[in-house]
Amino acid sequence: MGKTQLVADYARTAYESGEVEVVIWMTALSQTAVAEAWASAASPRPAEAAAAYAKLLAEQRRFLGEGHPNALATWYDHAQWLGESGNIEGAVAAFEELTPKHAQLIGADHPHTLLSRQSLAYWIGESGDSTRTVAELEALLTDHERVLGPDHPHTLAIRSNLAHWRSETGDGLDAIAMFEDLLTDQRRILGPDHSDTYVTRSTLAALRGVCGRPAEAATGHQHLLADQRRLLGEAHAETLGAWREYACWLGESGDSAGVVSALTEVLVHRERDLGADHGDTLTTRNDLAHWCGGVGDTAGAVSDFQSLLSDRLRLQGNDPPHTLTTRSNLAFWLREGGYPVEAAVVYGQLLIDQERLLGNNHSDTLATHQQRDQAEE
Repeated sequence: MGKTQLVADYARTAYESGEVEVVIWMTALSQTAVAEAWASAASPRPAEAAAAYAKLLAEQRRFLGEGHPNALATWYDHAQWLGESGNIEGAVAAFEELTPKHAQLIGADHPHTLLSRQSLAYWIGESGDSTRTVAELEALLTDHERVLGPDHPHTLAIRSNLAHWRSETGDGLDAIAMFEDLLTDQRRILGPDHSDTYVTRSTLAALRGVCGRPAEAATGHQHLLADQRRLLGEAHAETLGAWREYACWLGESGDSAGVVSALTEVLVHRERDLGADHGDTLTTRNDLAHWCGGVGDTAGAVSDFQSLLSDRLRLQGNDPPHTLTTRSNLAFWLREGGYPVEAAVVYGQLLIDQERLLGNNHSDTLATHQQRDQAEE
């Protein structure tokens, strides 16, 4: 038995005995390889990943130089994990420093430079400046079309990002037109059944609904659902997701009976395929309870939300956002069903927890305060 087999056997034994909680396998060819492995292993914990990449970057700059390809790659990873850890300002600052360095060392048209610019645009948008993100992406699209051509998948991806951030600026109608043009090209270049084509169809349908065209949103999701059933089957997660979207937009367009029927079917599939306690199953129960109330069955909505709240408390606890939302929904339908005293009690208990968890001035806290006062009138 070789050394590798001995190490593997020891690691398995230590893990199974509970002596260690995590086993990380790495090829220790160099100090850099070990550091990279540790950074990669920390990736599910973004703050730790960012710190590991920062340490690795400092070592690479010292031993290899700031412009070494490995150092540039680590710099990029560090910036990304800064953003993923919630330090969006840090991510923007890091990419603002890295992007011109990429252009200087490897050229403005190099794929890594273009990727850095794309990441910079994304984190600028995540910081709240969608207008600047649109300007960054417009310039980036021009360069992608020049360097890669208008039909390259990366160019299409930039167009998708640009349309999304255009909608975030509040220009929904222009974004719809951009997605419509993109969809035409994706069908021609990638094919009607490509995953990117499907994503654009779903995004376009939802955006039409957000812009006040719920019937068009429902129709778009209905057509998408038919294709996903054909390609993926009824039980596939993406099919069920499209089914839920179709149902909800049916409701928004005024077809309350249709939404209840559709969501009931979705719930049957999710309970069977995912289990009663899966997050997507709980979300579908929330949707169904809401629309039951919407068709006038307030008693059914109250009963469904009481049952859902019981399961959320059992599975997730009292404080997570989904549980707080379910408590608010229960209070709302209690009041709608003619039980204002009970509603006020639920709102009051919820308000105590929101003040503790979110603060007195959070929008959800303020809304609950107002709803409690209205229920007590």
